[in-house]
Amino acid sequence: MRIGSQFAAGGSTALSALYQAASELGRFSIQLSTLRRINRGSDDPAGLIAAGRIQSELSALKAASSNAARASGMI
Repeated sequence: MRIGSQFAAGGSTALSALYQAASELGRFSIQLSTLRRINRGSDDPAGLIAAGRIQSELSALKAASSNAARASGMI
């Protein structure tokens, strides 16, 4: 067995691990910068759907609260 072939296999493994670490670092930096756990559908598809529903309910509650305040002001 050649010595060079052993080093080449180890080098490709290390390079693959380096690319994976860089990919995870990019994902974690996006999560830290947005302060959100779910930023895309690939992070957690079910969680993304649930978060969208919660956000729409929250905006509906804010609108209802604003309408109630206006109605109270008119009375």
